[in-house]
Amino acid sequence: MTRLDPQFLRAIVLMSDFKAGDMRRVKSALLAFAVNGLDFTAADLPGEITNGNLHIAGAACGALVTLGFVSAVGRIKSTAPKAKGRKLNIYRLAPGKLATVRTWFGEQGLHPPDGPDHQMNLVAA
Repeated sequence: MTRLDPQFLRAIVLMSDFKAGDMRRVKSALLAFAVNGLDFTAADLPGEITNGNLHIAGAACGALVTLGFVSAVGRIKSTAPKAKGRKLNIYRLAPGKLATVRTWFGEQGLHPPDGPDHQMNLVAA
């Protein structure tokens, strides 16, 4: 199990409360990777999803780990020049959580992706 630093958990809670729409959008996009069977990192999202916020994707990944929806399965060196070689966690859908994640999408008013090669509609149902 991954242990998250208490200060990082505090940041997740603050972003979830004060940037709720942004966090919902970012978590949805990250979970779309997971539901489609793809491994992902926080750096895989384009700026259009994160609104240029360099920290929200990492906080969203932490929130998804805390919820038990995804698990860290490895680490890779970032290719971004500004990252100066920092390591990124690689995440994957946690075993047995597909139905739970699909339920989460429904509760958010979103249509979950159907699986590999399907696009997700990030617009409310």
